[in-house]
Amino acid sequence: MNIIWFSEIKWDYLKTRKQQILSRFPESSSIYFFEPISKALPNHYSSRNFDHVKAVTIPQIRTVSGVIINLFLSFSFIRIIINALAGLWFKIYFSRKVDTTDIIITSNVFWAKTIRRLKENNPNIPIIYDCNDNPLAFPGSPEYTKYYFLETLNLADKIIIPHTSYINFIPENFRSEVGIIANGVDYELFQKSVITPQTLKKIKKPIIMYIGAISEWFNFQLIKATAKKTGYNFLLVGPISTGVEVKMSLLKSIENIFHVPSIPHMEIPNYLSKADVCIIPFIKNKLTESVLPNKLFEYAAAGKTCVMTNFNPSLSEFSEYVSIASDTDKFIVEIVNQVNKPRSSDFMKELAKNYDWRILSTTYYEFINSILKKNIL
Repeated sequence: MNIIWFSEIKWDYLKTRKQQILSRFPESSSIYFFEPISKALPNHYSSRNFDHVKAVTIPQIRTVSGVIINLFLSFSFIRIIINALAGLWFKIYFSRKVDTTDIIITSNVFWAKTIRRLKENNPNIPIIYDCNDNPLAFPGSPEYTKYYFLETLNLADKIIIPHTSYINFIPENFRSEVGIIANGVDYELFQKSVITPQTLKKIKKPIIMYIGAISEWFNFQLIKATAKKTGYNFLLVGPISTGVEVKMSLLKSIENIFHVPSIPHMEIPNYLSKADVCIIPFIKNKLTESVLPNKLFEYAAAGKTCVMTNFNPSLSEFSEYVSIASDTDKFIVEIVNQVNKPRSSDFMKELAKNYDWRILSTTYYEFINSILKKNIL
């Protein structure tokens, strides 16, 4: 199977849903993964091979935090030029690949114009929109994103979402094309022997741990209040997004709150092995109210109990496995309860087994195959 995937993140940025699923596709498949340009990460304009995946950078419109760049992109004629150049770049170097492509998948709405041209020239190629986040809800998301989002929905033969809650931001007239394939976890990775990081040897238990990006959706005030009330040590592991550095600095000034920057995905089990309770302390906003965090399953695969805020009411289906708190006082109570009497490790692992990326990748591949078979018939 030959696949083109237009991505909103780089292949080797973080090991997210896309990388986890595609890396487990059969070796016989051939995947071109087109990634956006970045200021912070290396750009590679010729393909790099990752087994059966080839990753290539092509400059394209993207959501950025810079005021000047956003102002620049707010002019429609600028976006038209960038779209045209990106499309031309793709046509010059990769148009022949389209002739042998079985399916196009996009998780980046800004490729809509190029995809429309590809569809016009190759009407039999099915289009899948892997809608793993609400593109309109990210902080700083410009108004014109809605145009590209709707254009992508119009182009898509099928829309894949990770959870039923995601359907809330998809217009009703597109919902008949929606299929659900969940987020998950590399279960085997979390069953391997662990080595305690040197950092953790200096932190006394109990340790309350968060692993993931620290951004606008992170509830800084909640962590401050909980750390002060309980006296437990909190370890926050992950990159700090632009715009929240001051809030994070204030947290780190509290003596029982510690921070470790980004760590390789392979090292996550080493850190989680020393956690007493894991947390997902998100505020509720347009982005988080329809999100299924991978970390829910990563914590479970490590056998760790979890407490999270009620940012997505639809996640109550997991309430047997995770404590869901509606306010600060309840969040504190649940953490204390789980420190004193945590859910069993085996119980948590049973949840994670059902969301193994191997299972989900097979489901995804079979879903694509079913679309291709229908097209042949």
